[in-house]
Amino acid sequence: MKITVLVCTRNRSDSIESCILSILNNTYRDFEFLIVDQSTSKKTEEIVKKHISVDKRIKYLRMEGQGKSRAFNLGIRNSSGDIIATTDDDCVVSKDWIENIIKAFEKNPDVDIVYGRAINKPRPFLMKDRKYSGRFSKLFFVGDGANVSSKRSIFKKLKGYDELLGPGAPLGTLEDQDFAYRALHLGLKILNAKQVTVTHAPLSYTNAQEVISSLRPQEISVGALLFKSIRCFELPAVLIYLISHTQRLIDIARYVMLNKGRKQLNKPRILLILQAWVLITYWDLLGMIMSMKYPIDKTHNLFIPRE
Repeated sequence: MKITVLVCTRNRSDSIESCILSILNNTYRDFEFLIVDQSTSKKTEEIVKKHISVDKRIKYLRMEGQGKSRAFNLGIRNSSGDIIATTDDDCVVSKDWIENIIKAFEKNPDVDIVYGRAINKPRPFLMKDRKYSGRFSKLFFVGDGANVSSKRSIFKKLKGYDELLGPGAPLGTLEDQDFAYRALHLGLKILNAKQVTVTHAPLSYTNAQEVISSLRPQEISVGALLFKSIRCFELPAVLIYLISHTQRLIDIARYVMLNKGRKQLNKPRILLILQAWVLITYWDLLGMIMSMKYPIDKTHNLFIPRE
């Protein structure tokens, strides 16, 4: 089973080398390592080429502009593996990461996508070994785009990632959530495999206001995905995004109420909760409005970029 490791990076010269070294030091040695770089400086390229000089498994692709989904799709088109394993440029993978990915696919030949754990990301404790299939299973699905591996064959069926979603794209983030839902919609199967682990750079939020502000691109994506689902008459997806909206309102209220550090809160808790709820709802609506200017490929449930 041939495997390609794909890392897309942009202006992360401070963390990319740790990511590269952790991948190269894996116990499983026979893999292709593809790095797609959208950085605005030459620092990342210099680091990567230093490693290419001593390890020919690495291939470097320079890509102008920005957009994680665009970079993913370019990397996939230029890869040769039967399995495409991806992680983020600020992650360090475990030494047995690739080995455990291969084991997961070999033990579950009916599975198309394997999600692993991303330590230091929210809710890693919810990760359980479990298979998911069918659109409504997205109500219970917990996966992280910082640690996902897919069979090469599925990308043709899905037409890759939605390039209007993801960091650097016009409609915010959540390209991984959209990818997972579209896969389940087509009848593909997803496996959560807790033994497949990466360690994500620690989140640096110091107060509730920072947490709320960080939600903006995510909420814009939620609104865009919700309206895309309405336009495609995807009622299960509409239900999923409405439920997740309600859950985030509950989560942010719980976070604020449990935040005991008075110095971290510059206003009464109830006002902060109300502010968060108003902003989240506003951003969701904004995402819906922003998404209206893009046509949709209803066959593949994808936004179509304007030329």
